[in-house]
Amino acid sequence: MGSASMMRDLNCSHEVATLGLSIFPLGFGLGPLFAAPLSEVYGRYPMYVVSSLVYLIFFIPTAYGQNIQTVVVARFIGGLAASAGSTLVGGTVADLFETHERGLPMSVFSICAFAGTGLGPAVSGYIELKKGWRWIEWVQMMCAGVLVVLIFLFTRETRGSVILSRRAHKLRKQTGDERYQCRSDAERASLAVLMKVSMTRPLYLLGTEAIVFFFSLWVGFSWGCLYLLVEAVPLIFGNTYGFNIGEVGLTFYSVVVASIIGFGTNFYQERLYRAHFARRGPEARLYASLIGGLVFPAGAFILAFSQGRGHWMGPVVGLVLIFSGVYSIYLAVFSYLADCYTIYASSALSGQSLCRNLMAFAMPLFTTQMYNGLGYQWASFLAGCIALVLAATPWILFKFGPTIRAKSKFAKELARMRGEA
Repeated sequence: MGSASMMRDLNCSHEVATLGLSIFPLGFGLGPLFAAPLSEVYGRYPMYVVSSLVYLIFFIPTAYGQNIQTVVVARFIGGLAASAGSTLVGGTVADLFETHERGLPMSVFSICAFAGTGLGPAVSGYIELKKGWRWIEWVQMMCAGVLVVLIFLFTRETRGSVILSRRAHKLRKQTGDERYQCRSDAERASLAVLMKVSMTRPLYLLGTEAIVFFFSLWVGFSWGCLYLLVEAVPLIFGNTYGFNIGEVGLTFYSVVVASIIGFGTNFYQERLYRAHFARRGPEARLYASLIGGLVFPAGAFILAFSQGRGHWMGPVVGLVLIFSGVYSIYLAVFSYLADCYTIYASSALSGQSLCRNLMAFAMPLFTTQMYNGLGYQWASFLAGCIALVLAATPWILFKFGPTIRAKSKFAKELARMRGEA
């Protein structure tokens, strides 16, 4: 939302200013490759604290930057640090809740993460209008500072192996008895090995596991469209309806409305999951996304053909439907991959996170050219057509998921481990 004042202030082109804004998701996608293994060795709490501090600090060079190069580098590092908040939350939830209890906490996380992508532009529009892009960064830094304080005050270590390791170390120090040992310390691979696995296994899963590849492609395109619309909505509502940038920002409250709808829908999804898990297995996680995957393109078609033909609420309804569909896709991908790959879930989720955030990085870079070249209606229609094709993903997996998993090398390994247990 701050690209206009950034272009004037830093004397850069629209494309370069967009790079300065969209580089954040690139760091966000690469961060999990480092955060996951570090949390296994040092625990989740230190990672939350260190990453939140780095995230907070790098608002300073972003806001003070006198050239676009400084902004790009600072936002990339900020994205790397911020990714820990998304990467580690699944593990934290797994530490604290049993499998059948995780639906609600994951849904709470999802509504916060998803609604935040709408609240940011909604608030930033008027900040850009009144103060400019630098104050957008300062306001974000103030909010991040509050969160850092809350992390310091109210979070504790949750990873069981790290807690036991610390207790064993404390007892050895107090008693001098070296028999106090933690089995996880002996079994844990070195940090170098963990880093290698964390960086290569997600890519291996993306390249060899059909479920991971197609789900990552689906959620990647959906998430990319979320960021594409951050660029497209100012074009649609600014040029077609004469909105100023503050009023354009208010249209992003549609993301918040969609998040609330998705959060409410997930309670019904959880009922269906509990009722059908015994018969369907992990595919019972997909009921909401079967419909949500179709709601997404329907919203894109409404956005395409309602703009400029009546009241501005028509395109806003389209946005609500798009974001509601994306929410259901986002939550289904997390839940389904976690159920399918269990001990390898972090690698599968890191793979989809990489794909998702690469798309979020890339798609805004050509949004303006696409919308100006194809026209606002046909550009939105094209996005809807692609979304409609990808909407087949959950239907195929709902029908053939068990067969596909049966041919998976990782699924066979998990089945063998369950048999030995």
